[in-house]
Amino acid sequence: MKYACLQLKRTFKSFPKIFLMSLMIFCMAGALFYAKFSSSSSKSEYSKIKIGLVGNDEGKYFQMGIYAMEHMDNFRFSVAFTQLETEEEAKKMLYSGELNLYAVIPDGFIDSIIYGRNKNIKVVLGTAQAGLGTKILTEFLDGASSLITDTQAGIYTYHDYYAKHLKRYGKKERSREYELNFHYANLVVGRHTLFGIKELMAGEVVSTGAYYLSAMILFFLLLWGLGNAFLYIRSDDSMQKLLSSTGHSTLALVASDWISCFALLLAVMFLPSVAFLFTVHLAQGFIPEIESFGFFWRFKFLFWLLPSMAFVVSLELFLMENVRDTVSGLSLLFIVAVFLAYLGGCFYPVELFPKAMRLVSKFSPGGAAFESIRSAFRESDSLFAHALTLLYSAVLFALTAFLRRRRILHE
Repeated sequence: MKYACLQLKRTFKSFPKIFLMSLMIFCMAGALFYAKFSSSSSKSEYSKIKIGLVGNDEGKYFQMGIYAMEHMDNFRFSVAFTQLETEEEAKKMLYSGELNLYAVIPDGFIDSIIYGRNKNIKVVLGTAQAGLGTKILTEFLDGASSLITDTQAGIYTYHDYYAKHLKRYGKKERSREYELNFHYANLVVGRHTLFGIKELMAGEVVSTGAYYLSAMILFFLLLWGLGNAFLYIRSDDSMQKLLSSTGHSTLALVASDWISCFALLLAVMFLPSVAFLFTVHLAQGFIPEIESFGFFWRFKFLFWLLPSMAFVVSLELFLMENVRDTVSGLSLLFIVAVFLAYLGGCFYPVELFPKAMRLVSKFSPGGAAFESIRSAFRESDSLFAHALTLLYSAVLFALTAFLRRRRILHE
């Protein structure tokens, strides 16, 4: 107990210096991920809504339909279509942000429209696209309205397709043009449930802003030890041996270091947490999930940071137990932090990894900690990720105690 109090006093004596170092690390991590988010969002801020189409592109009217929609007034300035071979390819592009949503068009869909039958198009989007479904629906309804009320636009599109794209437009095409316009207009009126909307992996997809905020927090926590590592690097173990000889167990010594380090991290996080409570609502523009959460969700978010904080404290003590000098300790901590952040998906969406890598990432320490943080932005928390993060923390704590005991006995 006396050693624990001594460690706390020793730790907080250096608090001003550690807090400034932590602030610098936070600013560095914040600048890095703000740049990544800005780069990602700037590409799409003024771009069209990107829709992937998965279907049989050899259908009778499929190519003509895509061409027509891309050139109609209600679509050409707001929607961009991409034809894809498989739904798996579309899902990867949705995860990476290359698509806002994708639609799976069943075989024979156009023919079913012509003969008055419904074959639903499956529209797939992530839960983070909260307002996007309404916008897309509005665009499609406007398109249908335009098709019915503004027949000149439809006639021009049909004419342009045959005359310029296929280089032929005769009496036969003209006759089909009028027939197709009136027939299609009649079928559109009163048609319901044309689209079956599905949320991709409901509850698991978060917005780009929430993703990068979670990544920034985890990366900061992993690097935080750079500012206080000097407190836990020992060039010799004479003090540890003396304490051990007076009846202090190795487990108690490690626990004292862990408590002092965790208390220091809590103190460093206090001011940012207060700022988060009263300013996070200003980020609704790039983190849409915040709008649907109440004020008390902010406390829950901070509470669910505790497993990741416990993990990084255990990780730091474990790494510092393996080195003798500050340079080696800082180098080791930085390399491990970057590796865990990358494997966890902080720099590159884990959904785009190969299947085997996704599985490794999911159960890796960095992946579990990252999932523990970003799950707070979903409707249901990932209790598995929280538990796995705490398990890694306990394992690292036990390994640290084992190494400390070994150094005391054999060095």
